[in-house]
Amino acid sequence: MDLNLRWRVRDGVNELAGTYPRHGLNYDDFTSSRFVRLRRIRELVSDSLLEEMLRRQANGPLPRPGTEIAHEAR
Repeated sequence: MDLNLRWRVRDGVNELAGTYPRHGLNYDDFTSSRFVRLRRIRELVSDSLLEEMLRRQANGPLPRPGTEIAHEAR
């Protein structure tokens, strides 16, 4: 079986590396709580929006990652 691929990993990496900055994304975005689930959980626990067993402590929707949390709303 002859497999003749037209797209290489390098091509995909180059496409992504060029596309992310055009959409305002950078390395810090991908290492932040916006994209790293465990960081987001830790953030919510430290802000007392989740308890240690990950039960919600807040009414209403949780704030989006990266937004400042209104401390009086807790």
